[in-house]
Formats: sequence, C-alpha cells, structure tokens
Amino acid sequence: MSPGRGRATHFSQSRSQTFQQPYQRSNHAQSASSSGGDIMQLAVKGWAAPPSKFSGNPESGVSAIVTFLEKKSQRKIHSHRLVGKSHILFIDIDAADSQRFFHLHGFTFSGAPLTIEESRGRPSQGGQQFSSQQSNDRTPLGPGQQNQMAHVPTGPRGRTNERPRRRSRGSGSGKDLMRGSNNNQNGQLAQQQSSFFNSNNHANTSNNNNVPGSQQSTSEKQQLQELMVRIISKRYNAEARFLTFEQLSTDPDIASTPLVQSTAGKVWSAFFTVCANQVFGSAAQRRTMVESISLAKNNLSDVKDVIALSATFPQLKNLDLSNNNISTAGDLRFWRNSLRSIEHLVLANNPIMNNPAELQKLVRCNGNASIAPPSPPHSPVPPFAGIASHPEVDVREFGQPRPGKSEEQVIKERMGLQFSVETHLKMYYVELCLAANNFDYDKAMANIREMWERGEVPAEAFLGQ
Repeated sequence: MSPGRGRATHFSQSRSQTFQQPYQRSNHAQSASSSGGDIMQLAVKGWAAPPSKFSGNPESGVSAIVTFLEKKSQRKIHSHRLVGKSHILFIDIDAADSQRFFHLHGFTFSGAPLTIEESRGRPSQGGQQFSSQQSNDRTPLGPGQQNQMAHVPTGPRGRTNERPRRRSRGSGSGKDLMRGSNNNQNGQLAQQQSSFFNSNNHANTSNNNNVPGSQQSTSEKQQLQELMVRIISKRYNAEARFLTFEQLSTDPDIASTPLVQSTAGKVWSAFFTVCANQVFGSAAQRRTMVESISLAKNNLSDVKDVIALSATFPQLKNLDLSNNNISTAGDLRFWRNSLRSIEHLVLANNPIMNNPAELQKLVRCNGNASIAPPSPPHSPVPPFAGIASHPEVDVREFGQPRPGKSEEQVIKERMGLQFSVETHLKMYYVELCLAANNFDYDKAMANIREMWERGEVPAEAFLGQ
C-alpha cells in the first residue's frame, strides 16, 4: 500500500464512485497518532509447534515470528513476550490495527499454521521505550480496523522488551465503529463520523464517554444499528444460506442515513461487525447460516475495504465479486489462508478476467476454488432458452433488447446468465431449473442446492464437463 495515496471518497460520492480506497493519514496525523492510542494484546499460537523448525528451540524464533507478523500486517508490534511451555507469543499492538493481525490467522510460518486470537491479558507496561523515530515509523492504515474493543480485560502481566504506547483514557468499552483509526487521522472527519455509530463487540451503546459527539447522538447510533440489522436481514436468504450486499451503496435505506458520508472501509467494517454481533451471534451460526455472499456491483477496485469479510465469515464457500473494477490479484491473494473453504469465486465482468497474467496468479493462490471464466466478447449474456438444441441462434442476441423481443424474455435471459455464473451450470440445465421454478430465482437456487446435496445433479451439467 503506497503511503502517498490521498484521502478516500465518501460512501455516496457521486453514486458512481462509491466504495473507493480508504483514506490515508497525513504526515501531521501520523505524528499525532504516534503519541497515543488504544493498545490491544493478541496471543499468537502454533508458530513453535511441530512441524515448525523452531519447535525444538522457540526462543531462537521469537525475532523471526515478530518480523514475519510485522511484515505481513504492515503494522508495528509495540512489545512482545513469550509465555509458558506451549510457547504462546503475546504481542501488544494498536487496537486500530487488530484486523490486520487477525487477517494472518491461518497463515503458515516456518511450516506451521498460525492461530491468532485476542488475549485475555492486559497489554504489558514495562520494558524499553521506543525512540521517536521508531514510534513515528508507521505505514498507512488499511481497512477493517473498526471491529475492536477499546478496553482489554485484565489479566496477568509479564516482562516485555519494549514499552507500548499509552492507552487512551476513558471508561468502558464504547469503541465507535465509525470512529476506527480516524480519531487520530483527521479530527474533523472523526468528529463527524463518530457521532453517528457506536458499538463494541457486544453492541453496547450505554457507555460512550470516550466517543466524541456521543452525548447528543446515542439514540441516533442505536437507530442506525437497528437499520443495519434490518438491511442485513432483508438481504439474507435463509433457505439458500445466501447473504447479498449487491449494490449496497445505492440501497434506498442507506441513502438517507449518515452512512453515506463515511468512507467505504468503515461502512463495510460496520456491516460485518453487525453481522457478527447482532444478526449471526456466534461463529458457529455464521458457519452454518451463511455459505454464500455477494459483493457484486459495488465499484470495488480491490478488496482492501472489505478485508474484514474473512474474519467474519472464514468458512465462506461461495463469493461473488462480479461487476466490480478488480484488475489485479493484489489483496485477493491474502484471502488464500483466511478463506480456505472457498469453492467458487465469481469475478465475471472485472478487468482481471481479461488479464491472463493476473488471473494466473489468482488461480495459483486459490487452487481449491473454481474461478468463473470471463464472458465472451460482444456477448454479456451466454446462450439461453435451449441454445444447445438451436445452434443457429446468434449468441450475441441474448440479453440484448431487439425488435420483436419482449422485455420479459430479455429479463429471463439475463437471469439465466447470473444463475449460470453462480452455479457453473450449463445453460441447458439453467433453463430447466429456472423454468421448473417459474423463473423464481431464489427458489431455483434453493432447488438446485438441494438437488446437489442429494447427489441428483449429473457431472455433465456443469461447465467444463
């Protein structure tokens, strides 16, 4: 991530440019943030367990694992300590950076998979103090930093080699989701955003003393949370275990709320947090209730703004990123360790599908996932309506308004394309499934899922067979 990038657009900027890059801090803001901020302690496990080469002598690998974590997260670890016979490494980091470290859960270090979780202990207080150069050496913040607790539970302390930054004063755990890292980056924007939405990991809005603007806007924040719950519930199909955020930025329920003034990264992180804390209350529920998610048509040029998806739904099987502006493998490769259960990754109508080199990188990093192929040139909609038995039909006509073609037929053809993209079914079987369900898309999707689970869908029904 380049430190020279500018500030992000607002969520609603010109509608056509929503969900843009997260804004980056200025030099002045970097200096300001280095002087203080909430500290969180994480526990890193498994790094010294067999088959790690450090399993026989963990002390010799401490420096290597710390360097690895800092390099992969692009964030600073303020202090660390090794504890117990299980060789758990406790690290103190900025709370605003926690998602960057949680993202490394499942990564392989020295041949062993990492487990990264929040510690029940308190950040260490002793040790050697940083130099001013070290404390100011910060890379720009990325997305997914909003789902943290402002207060870390008390617990045992230990010796450390460095002194963490001072913790902010204020009671309780009323960390503001919309506040995130921007309270140290841009005072005016943080003041504006933090007055709109407040939550911690338990959706608590009763203790807001450390949130700017909370005194006059507690009810507004609660109403906004309730609105987000309604939006998520409306977009969730329990029968298909499918949650769609398609065209979220143009959702009419959002248009009249303060969400449109927030950066895309904060809005996405807020929605994923509400999913985790209020809609799907536990990891087990998220695993069993949500198998497929659509982020289609959100003008995403990469996945930095939605990086928190992997922490909220790590067992996701199907992800639709179609009709965005993704042109490189980039951050998509970071998901190879955190989204290990992905079976289908839909990237249709993204520039990357026309870039064989970048697409090959993505295929190598996501070997277990099938990636939807690009649509044929000049044909946004593949053959439909029995094209297999009517080869004389010009495929370029499908999905396109033409004289003599009814609007209903065009809609059905386009529905068939989307169904094929999501299921990887050949168009002949797509037509059969949709027709059997009276072209009710959700019912057809649930029907084909049930048939697949019962083993009733023949292998030749799928593309590539």
